[in-house]
Amino acid sequence: MERFKRMLPLTFKGESDPLLAESWMSEIEKTFRAIRCADDDKVTLATYMLQFGAYEGGATGES
Repeated sequence: MERFKRMLPLTFKGESDPLLAESWMSEIEKTFRAIRCADDDKVTLATYMLQFGAYEGGATGES
């Protein structure tokens, strides 16, 4: 987690624009490669970078 946070990954705020979501995923994936992140840790770390609205379904419109 510390190595990941030192890379200053972008926070996903739940934007509905698919291009913004895709861009965020691309940046997170670059960070994963740079720190040689294990597949088992990727979901945990990516979820850490979701802001409340995005994590609670704001990005998908779900409640």
